[in-house]
Formats: sequence, C-alpha cells, structure tokens
Amino acid sequence: MEKDDLYCERNNKQVLKNTKNRTGILKLASDLRTRHAAAQSTIQRLDSEQKRLMNLLAVSDDASEQTKNENGQLQNTIKDLTAKVETAVALARKHAAGGWRPTLTEHLTVHSRSLGFMMARPRRMHMMLLCLPSTPRR
Repeated sequence: MEKDDLYCERNNKQVLKNTKNRTGILKLASDLRTRHAAAQSTIQRLDSEQKRLMNLLAVSDDASEQTKNENGQLQNTIKDLTAKVETAVALARKHAAGGWRPTLTEHLTVHSRSLGFMMARPRRMHMMLLCLPSTPRR
C-alpha cells in the first residue's frame, strides 16, 4: 500500500499543481480579456479622435485654400487699382501739361496786346496796367 499511497500523494500533488496552473491560467486569461477590452476601448476612442482631427484638417485645408484664393483676388485687385491710379496720374499730368500751354498762350497774347495798348497810352496809364492782376489759369 505504500506504493499506492505514494502514488496517490504524487497524484494529488500533481492535481494540486495542475489546479494552481489552471487557476493561474484562468486569472491570466481573465486579465488578458480585461486588457483586451481596455485596448479595444482605447482603439475606438483613438479612432473617433482621429476622425475628428481629420475633419478639422479638412476644414482647415478648405479655409486655407479659400484664404489663398481671396489673397490672389486681392492681389489682382491691387494690381488693377495700381494700374488705374498710374493711368489717372499720367492723364492728370498730361492734362496739366496741356492745360499750361493754352493758359500761357492766352497770357502772352493778352500781355502782347496790353503792351501794344500801353505803347499808345501815356506813361502813367502804362504803370497802372502793369499793376493789374494777370489772367486766371484754367
């Protein structure tokens, strides 16, 4: 019987050892399931966050593109306005330069007439005419 007792004792130790191993394995499996569930939850949360960030990026890209388009339009408007101002300034200079000629011509004509008129008048009248204001410019 000793052999049987020894065998039973060894068998009991083995069963106990196996039971401890099973318990450990079950605990490990339970822990792994918990970790897996937590990881899945984290993955879902991160996927949602990624989608949100991708939407924000798309909106930001659209806003950036719109800003670039508006910037280009404003630059074109500035170029157009600059060209119009330069044209207006050139026309104003041309008009001003052209406006001086008739005024100067009229002034010289009036002056030469007054000189002829002055030569016929006495000296005193000549001095009075020199004090008269010149013709206004146009």
